[in-house]
This record gives sequence, C-alpha cells and structure tokens, in this order.
Amino acid sequence: MDSVSKEKAKAALGFRQVPFYVILNEQGEIQQKGSSKQVDLTDIPGLKKAEVHPKPLFRPASPISVNISREFCIEDDF
Repeated sequence: MDSVSKEKAKAALGFRQVPFYVILNEQGEIQQKGSSKQVDLTDIPGLKKAEVHPKPLFRPASPISVNISREFCIEDDF
C-alpha cells in the first residue's frame, strides 16, 4: 500500500500504530478494529471454527503376541 493510501486509511479508521486489524462482515461493515490486543481473532464473521480435539499424551503400543516355549530340560551331565 502506498503512503497516500496508508494515511487515508489511518484517518478513516483511526489507527496510529501497526499491526492494526479491521474485520468486516459479508456486507462490508466493520465488525472489529484495533490492535491485536483489541481484536478477537477467534471471532471472525464467516470463519468456521475448527473443532479442537486434544491429542493423547501417548499412544499405547498395539498388543504383541509372543509365543514362548516353556520347557524344562536337564542335561545328562548335571
């Protein structure tokens, strides 16, 4: 954006510093404006909120089947 347009935007929207956010609805009306501390970026018109599913801290290993032969042997020289 060129400097002339920036100055026009600053005057029209009333901001003095960047970053500055302007959130519009579908009709082009300002819903939110301000700094990152003033604007709730989780509440933007038309933006679908993602469902948050917490990830498990660990995933158990799949069961392992082990065949163990338990046979008792005594050698002849024992």
